[in-house]
Amino acid sequence: MPLRIKGTIFGDGHAYIQALMNSPKIGRTVPVVFLVDLGATTTTILEGDCERIGIECDQLQKSRDPTVVAGGKIQTHVLPDVTLFLETENGTYNIERLQKVDVIKPRKDSTKLPFSLLGIDVIRRFKLTYTKDELTLER
Repeated sequence: MPLRIKGTIFGDGHAYIQALMNSPKIGRTVPVVFLVDLGATTTTILEGDCERIGIECDQLQKSRDPTVVAGGKIQTHVLPDVTLFLETENGTYNIERLQKVDVIKPRKDSTKLPFSLLGIDVIRRFKLTYTKDELTLER
């Protein structure tokens, strides 16, 4: 039986996956809503989640290269050793281990979006099916 993870499609057509995320640097498991973003090369924690979770970017290593975002490039920080727990359609959890995710440090002038980005680094591990009503990650 294939492993299936269902996403949520909102009225604007964007697809989201809810997950639990853990890293030794944050010391606990936290819920995160990820926008499924085929244009993001890496999974990225955006400013709103960074602030909500309490990630201390000053204690993280800066990324070697800036990340391309809408409007230009931005310096990110590296949150190492991340585990994502993705709920399957049968109620169990699929575990995805990542060497790192990028984190965008909150700035006073930034828009703090209520989601982060699930990038190609995770999406390519699955077959993705998207219709106007449903998103499924499958293996």
